[in-house]
Amino acid sequence: MGTEKMSFIGDRDDGGPRIQGLYELRNEKNKWRVAVYHDQTVDKFILLCGWGKNKQHQPADILHAQRMQVEYVTRRERGDAVTD
Repeated sequence: MGTEKMSFIGDRDDGGPRIQGLYELRNEKNKWRVAVYHDQTVDKFILLCGWGKNKQHQPADILHAQRMQVEYVTRRERGDAVTD
């Protein structure tokens, strides 16, 4: 059985800014990561992206997740995001 863990993305370890509600769900055994955003306005988790974990630090994948979160919030504010 793999080890699953959910933690904040963008904390001190990767040097990026912490975005409230942005999390990484990971499975250590199968070496995958999924980025999710908890949108408190609709009280739902939004799947942003996923990737395979190949190295210790993957700042490009974390930056991509942060960009996807910003895009989602922008689209939701325009009324152009699916939250069902």
